[in-house]
Amino acid sequence: MKLMLLFPGTSIQIQGTTGSTLGTYSVSLDNGSPLIANATRSIFSAQQLMFLASDLKQQEHHVVVSNLEEGKGLALDAFMAWGQGVACFG
Repeated sequence: MKLMLLFPGTSIQIQGTTGSTLGTYSVSLDNGSPLIANATRSIFSAQQLMFLASDLKQQEHHVVVSNLEEGKGLALDAFMAWGQGVACFG
């Protein structure tokens, strides 16, 4: 699975779920080097911080989230973007 999101603003936060059936994922912002992280935890927890970027230039940005582990899931709960005159939640 690969998800691309375009957003205007200076900050982005992605929340998701962690648990035993979830795996490794990557997040890339504006074609930069991907951050690799793992959502595998022994206890299921929703609304966990999966990615945060702030102090970005006020402009349109794009973020790509990819599931890297075959047979494991990736559950994203919310995307929040902030900027000058902008607040987007989804």
